Amino acid sequence: MLAAYRLFGFWRIGIETGHFFASEDVHAIFDLPYSDGPINLTELMSRIHEEDRSLIAQNFRRGEPSRRRLPSTPPRCIFGA
Repeated sequence: MLAAYRLFGFWRIGIETGHFFASEDVHAIFDLPYSDGPINLTELMSRIHEEDRSLIAQNFRRGEPSRRRLPSTPPRCIFGA
């Protein structure tokens, strides 16, 4: 119901592959064309404020398969205008 009133995105990361998948709203929030396949992370990161990029990149590295450890930050929701 909340999604009917504003953009409300969901995403997941494939632990084994490192692929990042996102809902249609996440694509809309970042003005990316929708695809049900993995998102181009280079393109996505170019649309994130530069002061936030290092934190996001750090969390991706923590979740790499070689480390077998998920990020310690809690799940977050992205709200668009």
